[in-house]
Amino acid sequence: MATVFDERAAAVFSFGGFNYLGSQNWAFSWDGSAWTDLGNQPLGHRSGLSMAYDPILGQSILFAGAAHSYGGIDSEYYDDTWSLIWVE
Repeated sequence: MATVFDERAAAVFSFGGFNYLGSQNWAFSWDGSAWTDLGNQPLGHRSGLSMAYDPILGQSILFAGAAHSYGGIDSEYYDDTWSLIWVE
């Protein structure tokens, strides 16, 4: 799971993750008082990804990651980059 503080949204966002079923596409936001589940996202199931905030673009940037199934039998590795604008 990767986490980033998005200045434009004034919130912390987390995406991705891994559990016993494999990589996940979870998304959560933190507004300073509570976490909000943003539901599954269309970026695909990912773990091992990176995120950073670009203050010039005013957007969070997500890079790479991998999708692993249970036990790591099937794996897909990403080398893509996404510019994210968070919408609740």
